[in-house]
Amino acid sequence: MAQGGGPAVLVPMDNLQTDHCRAYGLVYRLLQKQVPNIYWLLNYRGGSFLMPDDEGVIDGAKRAGVLTERLSADEVGGILALITEENMDVVPLEMAPRIGIYLPAAERGDVVAQLLIYAGIPYQTIYDDGILKGKLADFDWIHIHHKDFTGQGHKQLMNTEDEALARSLGFAKVWLMKQQVARTLRDYVAGGGFVFAMCSAAETVDIALAAQGVDIVPAPFDGDPADPEANQKLNYDNTFAFTDFTVLTDSLSEYSDIDVTGAGRGSTFSLFPFSAQVDPIPCLLNQDHSQVVRGFDGETTSFRKSLVKKNAVILGENSDGVSVRYLMGYHGKGFFSFYGGHTPGRTEEDYRAQAPGFRLILNNVLFPSAKVKKRKT
Repeated sequence: MAQGGGPAVLVPMDNLQTDHCRAYGLVYRLLQKQVPNIYWLLNYRGGSFLMPDDEGVIDGAKRAGVLTERLSADEVGGILALITEENMDVVPLEMAPRIGIYLPAAERGDVVAQLLIYAGIPYQTIYDDGILKGKLADFDWIHIHHKDFTGQGHKQLMNTEDEALARSLGFAKVWLMKQQVARTLRDYVAGGGFVFAMCSAAETVDIALAAQGVDIVPAPFDGDPADPEANQKLNYDNTFAFTDFTVLTDSLSEYSDIDVTGAGRGSTFSLFPFSAQVDPIPCLLNQDHSQVVRGFDGETTSFRKSLVKKNAVILGENSDGVSVRYLMGYHGKGFFSFYGGHTPGRTEEDYRAQAPGFRLILNNVLFPSAKVKKRKT
């Protein structure tokens, strides 16, 4: 195969690719089958994939509508030589990660779940009861999306299912359950897990971690007022990514000053170029065929830059000078990644036309497969 100098199949991930999202599904299914010699070529043609020259691989790509290029041994050697000389790297992909999505069993609207279905990547759901009963150990990667970890039901009427679940688990309030879930997610990352959060989940999981044991929920959402000294009691040492934020306990629509709502639809954000050989992890998470990506709205659209912890790595920044869209960080033995906004789209046409935005999600999905060394920027 590639490292041995033989022929191979390239899955290009530049603008020539016909279906970027389903290319990730092709790679995932080969890893599921334990096909050896699957490589991610960081910074080469948008982060292309190299795999064995096999008719089954090629047929699978054709069925998925994914473009492939068959390479001779000399062509493979030329690519490897170029990668050695340039800001690129070859990363082996070793296993298909066990994917969990934070979702009640009765709910099917998660946009990342829909993306994975389109790409052909399997997942299982896990929710508060499973998390608190130790089921996170069954997964390598957990996704949390448009969810409210502050226990305010998205600043709307309280979710009666969450209220019933909290009571069944022995919690007097939903916010007490959600704070315990957030703490368990943090412990999961510290032990070597990977959490990818989007939209309101990215903002509210950190609020819940900072507010451990503190009532930040206004009376309309849980029947009694928030602690009037809630913000003085926040502990930012507990959070993943944000610090020194203010929780808006008197707001009926916003959670905190982390969210920057204006940097959404109609805006763009730029991905930082990282060295594949010096900073392979942020480089891998930023693989894309466009360094400028269209923005999109969400309950939490973007993150206020001044509130991002100094040890977090900013991956994508908005042009307003105030907010960032995409970041990652290390916690204990594991990693977390936060991405602002709800979804680049919902239709099959969106998966192709808005592929640069969706690719950032799928980079995170494949990240646990990659054999890369932890390097702090």
